[in-house]
Amino acid sequence: MGVASIQAQSTLQLRVDPEAMLYNYVLNTKTDETYGGRVIQILSTTITDLTVPCMAGKGGRQYLGQVATFFKDMMIWQRDSQNLGTFSYSPRNITLRVYAAALQIDDSTANITFPFTMMFKVMEDVTGQAAGNAIDAEINKLKDGVGYSRNQYNDPDMNPPPPVPATDPNGGLRPTGGG
Repeated sequence: MGVASIQAQSTLQLRVDPEAMLYNYVLNTKTDETYGGRVIQILSTTITDLTVPCMAGKGGRQYLGQVATFFKDMMIWQRDSQNLGTFSYSPRNITLRVYAAALQIDDSTANITFPFTMMFKVMEDVTGQAAGNAIDAEINKLKDGVGYSRNQYNDPDMNPPPPVPATDPNGGLRPTGGG
């Protein structure tokens, strides 16, 4: 768990699970069919949506009320000023410029953790880290999809070339003649 912050007309800090944060992205790719097979180039990526699930935990309904008030105020502030908010998660170097989209509160009488989910529309990936993570994920999917695995035929560290034998230009004979 780490601390994320959302900065708008004021700042809200909250604990989030980085593995639970989700962002949608669109890849700009170019695919070419070649004699050797298909070549896929990833030209760029755009982060479109951010979903941040959280829990109020021991802050309970009071903290949940503070979050709801912040989110409502952020949406009104963005509507009136057309300014973007900033979502930051410094442990992973993620900074995104966002518009607040929705706040979903999962509340029930049996619920003691008070989970809620904040959703945002991403306008800019300031650090480029989220886009980099998306590209890494896509490359790993491509790599897994073609069945790539390192072996002695494609990894020089696994099968170094044989040493080059020393050659004698005279074929082992000593030069003759006087000097």
